[in-house]
Amino acid sequence: MLSGHIETPQQQIQHLIHLRNLPKIAIEKSYPARITEFVLLPFVGKEAPQPLKKRVRRDQPILKDNLLLTAVARIMLGNCIFNHQPSWVKLELNKTIQSIHRPYRPTKRYYILRLFINP
Repeated sequence: MLSGHIETPQQQIQHLIHLRNLPKIAIEKSYPARITEFVLLPFVGKEAPQPLKKRVRRDQPILKDNLLLTAVARIMLGNCIFNHQPSWVKLELNKTIQSIHRPYRPTKRYYILRLFINP
């Protein structure tokens, strides 16, 4: 899931809800394929087209936002998509290690996102 460019937290949650529902639909319809992994791809604006770069107003992903969305995705998708992978290409190795091992400390934005998970 591409994140950190033009979507709102509400849209991010809607994407995660949709992803959470896809395996259920696949089981109901007896589809053989399943989603096996979730990879969060933070937006990197260094090589982006100028209009998008201007709209986003930064070149690099915000680690705090990426850690938050990673934590929320693990909570929301944990029972249906088990394999969560950070994108080390987009985050760089040291930030990727943080996203795997560092416990997330809840912030105000976390609690706002939680409202959208379980309204």
